[in-house]
Order: sequence, then structure tokens, then C-alpha cells
Amino acid sequence: MGPVEGVRLVRSYLADVDLAAGIGVIAGASATSVKLPTAPNQQAEGITLQPTPAGQMVPVLEFGEVKAVADAAIARGQLVMINATTGKLAPIGVVRRHKLFCGRSGLGSCPQHRTTISFCS
Repeated sequence: MGPVEGVRLVRSYLADVDLAAGIGVIAGASATSVKLPTAPNQQAEGITLQPTPAGQMVPVLEFGEVKAVADAAIARGQLVMINATTGKLAPIGVVRRHKLFCGRSGLGSCPQHRTTISFCS
């Protein structure tokens, strides 16, 4: 795989908590900080580009290609969302389809479909 080319939008934010690289983050305690998600269906600010301890500035990719940590298999071009608490990414279609099949939402696994989900929305 070659280098990433094209438009990328990266902004620096203050890390409210320790953050790993490649995870989705949400707005933090202030307008210039980020943290891990705390509940389902929260708006992501972007994906962290490097591991960062709390209190330090973290570069966050808001637009463009990025390598990120996934909760499930993601096909090329598939839309993703962040999960409820870890910031890992899950494909939108898989999570929605799972809820349509069994109606289960929340943390845990579904014994009927033998899959582990972070949350359904």
C-alpha cells in the first residue's frame, strides 16, 4: 500500500483521558478537548492519529483516509460508526442489520446470531 494522498483535515485537541491511536473520539469537557465515547449514537470528532496521554495535545483526523481499530470486519467503502465506549469502529450496515434481525441492542453478544456487538442504533 502506498502513501495516503489527497485531502486530509487534521486538528489538534487536548486529550481529556489517555487515548490510543486509531480510535474514534467525541467532544470533551471543553470546545478544544476530546474523550472516548460514553454512550451510543454520539457524534464523533474524528479518529486519533497517535497514542496520547491525558492532558496532552492529540492530532485528530476529521476528514480523509486513516487506519483505525475495528470491532468487526469492514468492507472497502463501507460507512462506519464509533461504538459506545471504546471508540473502535463498526460498520453501520452490519449493526443496523443485526438489530433488524433480532431487535437486540446494548452491550453484549447475541446468541441467536453468534456475533458480538458493541451497540445497535
